[in-house]
Amino acid sequence: MVTIIALLNLIILHVLVVTATAFPILYAARSNWRQTRAGQAQMVSTFALALLVDVSVAGHYLHHVNPLVGAAITFGVLLLILVGTVYKLVVLLCAQHRSRIESARSAAE
Repeated sequence: MVTIIALLNLIILHVLVVTATAFPILYAARSNWRQTRAGQAQMVSTFALALLVDVSVAGHYLHHVNPLVGAAITFGVLLLILVGTVYKLVVLLCAQHRSRIESARSAAE
């Protein structure tokens, strides 16, 4: 039973590598993500997720890597994820604040 679950986890992880890596590549190639802060935040966040998944699969196959190198890579990927999620949150809060200000102005007119 445990080996079946481990095999399913491995299959899911490999499918996730393809989908998580394809999204930022296609998003970068086919959209104007650089023009808006929301697009930039989305790109940072999805790139970080793809990197996390890719590093996880690489770690699965290269499990004899120096632990210090593994810890440094994990730190860098988690820091990038943190930057991406904080950036998305800031963009969302700024957009909501701008929307409230515009609603108040139009109500006052």
